Amino acid sequence: SNSVGSLTPVVLSADLMMHCSLVTMGKYTVQVFTGNNINAGTSNSIFIKFIGTNCNSKPHQLVTMTCFWAGSEQTFTLDLEENIGELLLIVLEAKPPSCKSCTDDEWFCSKIIVTTPEGARMLFPCYRWMNCDKKLVLRNSVEYVQENWRRDDFFGYQFLNGLNPMIIRRCSELPEKFPVTDEMVQGFLPQGSTLKSEMKKGNIFLCDYERLKDLDGNEIKKKKQYLAAPLCLLFSSQGKLVPIAIQ
Repeated sequence: SNSVGSLTPVVLSADLMMHCSLVTMGKYTVQVFTGNNINAGTSNSIFIKFIGTNCNSKPHQLVTMTCFWAGSEQTFTLDLEENIGELLLIVLEAKPPSCKSCTDDEWFCSKIIVTTPEGARMLFPCYRWMNCDKKLVLRNSVEYVQENWRRDDFFGYQFLNGLNPMIIRRCSELPEKFPVTDEMVQGFLPQGSTLKSEMKKGNIFLCDYERLKDLDGNEIKKKKQYLAAPLCLLFSSQGKLVPIAIQ
């Protein structure tokens, strides 16, 4: 899962388990960024777990005396007991605060930056709310993009989490300049369904970049550049937004 859910168990041999328990990888630096949203901060206890190619670390509490306030950036140093190998994923978990007067409150984590003992900086984007009811599984952004940039659902994910998601509009009728037919998109819709029926259900969305059509492009190395005014039709299904037609 990209966000919430369980990870596939990894079966380790006895030798590898012993190797993981005996070798110390070194110190990891963890930078935690809390969003500026209203009520983004939390007094919950936050734990982080490292998932590696060799094995997984135990959960480590990110101990702070000031809680995770909105807009804050906090740095932690963790000394892992396990030789996890190459870092693949991190898992964030929230637990209720120890004080009885405090209650579980949601936390908006913007991102996590992990610096390995070898000095490699790895960015784990989050930009999600979390509480004690769920765990968040975060992937290294560069590696994930390299492996998934051609996938339709990742294309839709970038629309929702890009610079201007407000340009996405629910579509109830196709504009004349975008003559998409059922035959063109039948492979993307449920069997027997049509564009019209999916529009009635509220599952069709449109991105129209018409405002770009009159903009004058610059010159690059004395060569005139031109801007397109693209349109993109997207279909929402099973919690994912995927492109079904682009002009």
